[in-house]
Amino acid sequence: MPKRTRVTEKKFKEALDGSAGIYSVIAKRIGVNRRTVYSFVERMNFQYLINEEREKLVDKAEVQLIKKVDEGDWRAIERVLSTLGRDRGYGDKIEIEQRSYTFSIELKKMEINPTTLEEDGRKAEDSVVTNTETVGSLPDTTGQDNN
Repeated sequence: MPKRTRVTEKKFKEALDGSAGIYSVIAKRIGVNRRTVYSFVERMNFQYLINEEREKLVDKAEVQLIKKVDEGDWRAIERVLSTLGRDRGYGDKIEIEQRSYTFSIELKKMEINPTTLEEDGRKAEDSVVTNTETVGSLPDTTGQDNN
């Protein structure tokens, strides 16, 4: 009968380093299956260590994203503005909060090719069509009757 590999705190921490918190990587390094690692993490309350290792990966990705922004990469710039720049009006979603109600409105990009429009005898500013739809209503909190 083959000898069972025992997961110890030391083995776990060594295997965790540089694993990005991926259970299968940790399991392979220790020589056990993933389920064993899941059980060990749960039993030892080590989920915070997994989370810390994953945060390291996010930090590395952010460093690379900053480099791409510095290089002028438009995809990277757009990503930063649509996430971190939301409070400045960038992004593809508007969130409106009032008390316990939160409405999320998705915005769709509309591209207009001015050359095509001019060939049709129209100007770009005359061709923007808005389509509005009420997706919900907030309760009147002013106490005034609007009827």
